[in-house]
Amino acid sequence: MKQIIVQSLVSSTQTAVIKGNKLVELLIEDNIHKKTKSNIYRGIVKNIKPGIEAAFVDIGFEKMAYLPIKSSDNIKNGMEVLIQINKEGVGTKAPKLTQEISLSGRYLVLIPSNDRITISNKILEEKERFRLKKIVKSFNKEKLGIIIRTEAVNCDIDKLKEDFDLLIKRYQEILKQFKLGIGPKLLYRELDLDTKYIKDNINEDIDKIVINDKTKYDEIKSILSNINKDYIQKLVLEENKDVFDLYKVSKEIEKALSKKSMA
Repeated sequence: MKQIIVQSLVSSTQTAVIKGNKLVELLIEDNIHKKTKSNIYRGIVKNIKPGIEAAFVDIGFEKMAYLPIKSSDNIKNGMEVLIQINKEGVGTKAPKLTQEISLSGRYLVLIPSNDRITISNKILEEKERFRLKKIVKSFNKEKLGIIIRTEAVNCDIDKLKEDFDLLIKRYQEILKQFKLGIGPKLLYRELDLDTKYIKDNINEDIDKIVINDKTKYDEIKSILSNINKDYIQKLVLEENKDVFDLYKVSKEIEKALSKKSMA
């Protein structure tokens, strides 16, 4: 059986995956410089550069973000645009934006601006590919763009439809927030690394999920309730405690580092 131990600190969030009392995976995310890739914003077009087919957009950052455009795009200065960060800004480079919004669920990815249904290349069995595509087509009445993720293998229609409905609901809420107020605004923040890992990997093999932060606990509890309410029983809150010490994760990290230095 597996345990997932999430240690929230001021500077970082560390997620350890323990299997049979051994550390099998360690994820670390910087909390000081939070990633912005996949976040969705309401931006204001400030400067159009036809020569380089680009528009510079104010999304509330110190630097303007960069949106590739075509001459056929109906984009004007002062226009509000719904955009998603496609690439982080690094150094002097501005964040790169896209108007093709994508929202990732547990089994599906919703891309409302196109009408293609595509399937993860990791799903190799042709019969399963056909089955999944047929199911998604049955409830995708508006013919929205969908990517069927690897995690969808062997899923029944109820699980896929529930994931689809959650993504539609999330997108509708983003559109609603886009229309409220004026000026640059963050409309949707991508899940933290630890939360995304739990959402994508939770199953019957996970025995326990230990968290030391109440806000994080509530967020993951809400996500698990949408996947399977029984999974909530796996959650344990050890508020403000050093859970890596409490669950002997620190010792496992020391062992792993020791083996690496000896190799």
